[in-house]
Amino acid sequence: MTFLFNDASFAFEALRALGYAPYGGADIGEVVSTAARIPDGDEAAWYTQWRALAERIHADADRSATAGHSISARESYLRASNYYRLCEFYLRVDASNDPVVREVGRLSVDSFASAAQLMSRSPEKVRFAYEDTTLPGWWIPAEAGSAHPSGGDPDGPRPTLLFHGGFDSTEEELYFTGGAPDRAAPSVTSNCSSAPTGTPSSRPPSTGSWRARTWTATESRSWG
Repeated sequence: MTFLFNDASFAFEALRALGYAPYGGADIGEVVSTAARIPDGDEAAWYTQWRALAERIHADADRSATAGHSISARESYLRASNYYRLCEFYLRVDASNDPVVREVGRLSVDSFASAAQLMSRSPEKVRFAYEDTTLPGWWIPAEAGSAHPSGGDPDGPRPTLLFHGGFDSTEEELYFTGGAPDRAAPSVTSNCSSAPTGTPSSRPPSTGSWRARTWTATESRSWG
């Protein structure tokens, strides 16, 4: 597969990022123009160019927020969150001990949190108890005033959608895969892995026991 790059991995990750455009996680022009400045297979340039884009869009968000333009600020913070995630993708050889990965991971999380504060129904940062640690996630409420998805009481409990990521995804990225709040059912995003974005030292090791961690998320509180 080739998409903006001949390198298969670069092409896939660029397409992955661009695929979030309909949900506010990317802009087509920003992705295409940034990709054009990255040589095939050049991981250092990948980091440099995507980080530069993330920082530019984050600065746009800050200016919009200061000027009171909350919609523009929210949209820019969301894209910045995804671009920060994208820039560190190939820096994960020793992610838990890499200060750069930790820095941009925190910037990705903080950008998303800034966007969440500007949403009409703000996602809530949550943690699920699991073994001797906790798992991070986001609780995303349903759209205000929406009908019950199965025809029940609009003001009553609703079925909750769970979005889980694998090794290389983050809770914030999962917002763009289906957790966005313009739906009738609330959702929870959480990882079943030790993806390095954010605070990797607090994450448990990766495991194939998705059932155990999914059960932890569903039993941790009464969603709805």
